[in-house]
Amino acid sequence: MDLALRKKHQGFWEILPKIVIKDSYSLSLVYTPGVGKVSTEIAENPEKSFELTNRANSIAVLSDNSGKGSLSKIPLLEIKAVLYNKFAGIDAYPLVLETSDAVEIAEIIINLAPTFAGFVLTGFYEEKEAQINELLAKENFNLPILFDSNDDKKTAMLLRSLIGEKTIESTELPDEKENLSLGEKSVKLHKKARGVIKTNCKIDIDNFTDKTAKTSEEIYNNPDAAYELTPKENLVAVISDGSAVLGLGNIGAEAAMPVMEGKSVLFKTLGGVDAMPICLKTQNTEELINIISKISPIFGGINLEDISAPRCFEIEKALIEKLDIPVFHDDQHGTAVVVLAGFINALKLTGKNVEKIKVVVNGAGAGATSVSKLLLNYGVKNLILCDRTGSIFNGRTEGINPFKQEMAEITNPDKEKGQLKDVIKNADFFIGLSAANVVNQEMVKSMAKKAVIFALANPVPEIMPEDALEAGVFIVATGRSDYKNQVNNSLAFPGIFRGALDVRAQRITDEMKISAAHAISNLITENELNPEYIIPHALDLRVPPSVAKAVAETALKTGIARIKI
Repeated sequence: MDLALRKKHQGFWEILPKIVIKDSYSLSLVYTPGVGKVSTEIAENPEKSFELTNRANSIAVLSDNSGKGSLSKIPLLEIKAVLYNKFAGIDAYPLVLETSDAVEIAEIIINLAPTFAGFVLTGFYEEKEAQINELLAKENFNLPILFDSNDDKKTAMLLRSLIGEKTIESTELPDEKENLSLGEKSVKLHKKARGVIKTNCKIDIDNFTDKTAKTSEEIYNNPDAAYELTPKENLVAVISDGSAVLGLGNIGAEAAMPVMEGKSVLFKTLGGVDAMPICLKTQNTEELINIISKISPIFGGINLEDISAPRCFEIEKALIEKLDIPVFHDDQHGTAVVVLAGFINALKLTGKNVEKIKVVVNGAGAGATSVSKLLLNYGVKNLILCDRTGSIFNGRTEGINPFKQEMAEITNPDKEKGQLKDVIKNADFFIGLSAANVVNQEMVKSMAKKAVIFALANPVPEIMPEDALEAGVFIVATGRSDYKNQVNNSLAFPGIFRGALDVRAQRITDEMKISAAHAISNLITENELNPEYIIPHALDLRVPPSVAKAVAETALKTGIARIKI
């Protein structure tokens, strides 16, 4: 295989959407709020993940880091993934492991089970194959495991027989006028399409010469060549343990898959980034850190998703320290960036001073914590964070953990005490990242003049926009695509990762996040800005390149980037 051709395409394997996202309706079926119903169906019966996601046709192609190391194995795994698709129509995902220990490999396979229907292991000695099989048998592992032969067609056809024939798929959207709820339409679509992503080969594979060994040698001699010769530079892992899915809570790894697939569609559609959805069985913090770091070699970045607090903080922090690629917990930072973008424009319309306003944030989870920190970084002085117990303040002892104590020390300067209904009085901004219907009209009426509400709980917000507006709020935003001013993470993460990948940034900093927020807010001109339009539409195609450019430039200026563009 010609190295120049590999370099031109950054490898030959990619991930594609099955569904074209072209408007709010299609977005709401593939992602929020419709996809929540798909996840709920799977939570009630995890076996439905084979019907409602691409899992039934997805297999992982695994190798370890023995021999010449993990990066040099990527070309071989990538080509096998492409050939399994060609010969048997299987969506195969290459994963090289940063370990050669049989116990760790078995543990990783067990934890990857919610994502895949089967596994192919390649490049292992017979003794290690036997060890892995024995370990999996002890755990009653019941998904197909194949140890690869040199005959890729034979392996593909055998695997096809083991995971079952591919179901005929339909990507036609349900009629928007059909008498079904949005969630029911989303379930109907996912069942017909069998998930919303697939794999693809970028070239005509019938006419290539296999020079994988030469590519591997090139990468062994120069590890950075993996970015140019394989999918690594454009590949992100979207990883969840299913412990905090949308507003649905801890519904499990299988039930998280529809959301991760939807994220993958948005990554590709909006940022041109290949995103591999991975849902892990364990919810143990140390196990997650270990597994994610061990499966990381093929990826240019890690997007953590729907992992409950406070574990998400520990996991992200540990992975940032372990890995030399960007690790980004989107529930924290993607949310914070888009909230800040809307906040900047809402503040302009109110005519208020950022240092003199009162901001109340409800929820003390990942999103609320990160939003609060970014707003403080932006210049807010009086910010009060609330949880189920009430306002958080320095000196509170009930329901406090180290992460809440950290927030207590930097927020609520006047030590206001009480429940949300007490501290929301005279607030200029309310930002909810909590639960449905926790704000009522009386609470809205107690806020300051020209009050702003970001009610971001999904799928049901803290207060419905029509109720907030009737109570006199000046600006209202939600996380939903069927209302004005949608605070949608898709405005941030595709462009942030696009910019970070383009310059091979080692991490994503607060400076990069703030530059992304300004890039989003600045797309709305002074003449366009109004209470119903403070943030671009989730499918505004100007956003990802603007964010990517701002993030890349900031990474270059601050020394985070490894290459120039």
